Amino acid sequence: ATNGSGTLSFAAAGGGKVLQVVSVRKNDSFSRTSNSYAAVTGLTADITPSLTTSKVLIMVTAPYSSKNSTGNVTLFKDGSNLIDASKDSGLGNRTGCFHQNGNPEGGGDEQMNPSTYTFLDSPSTTSSITYDVRAKASSEIRINNNNNPDNISARPCSVSTITLMEIGA
Repeated sequence: ATNGSGTLSFAAAGGGKVLQVVSVRKNDSFSRTSNSYAAVTGLTADITPSLTTSKVLIMVTAPYSSKNSTGNVTLFKDGSNLIDASKDSGLGNRTGCFHQNGNPEGGGDEQMNPSTYTFLDSPSTTSSITYDVRAKASSEIRINNNNNPDNISARPCSVSTITLMEIGA
């Protein structure tokens, strides 16, 4: 818009500013042999929003492998599955997760699955919030690693991260 003298003027920027960043990196591996969720050790991050109107942008990378198993990885917020597909989509009692590998028949080597997820949460609080990555499998699931009993160097391994960004409204 012009201000009458032909000079452009703009309104001050509103929301969308990054107010804080919390990031956690997991270098070691994690293994789970259960069909119930367990927190992936070392892949938990806490954030305390400074404003109730803030959003929290969550970015997760948690590469995993599972063989002869159906495994999945999901994101929890303060102890509850943040990705509950059944409540959001009306699809019944299906498990909510951000990545699932289905290989119940087995066979072949395990493959590392590139498991990433981005979610914008609206927590409406200035209290501390805990976000954590959880995993489960019908047989075994491994985060950052695959089964490598022979220590073959060509078999992949990786690192995981969880990054939280408070975004001002």
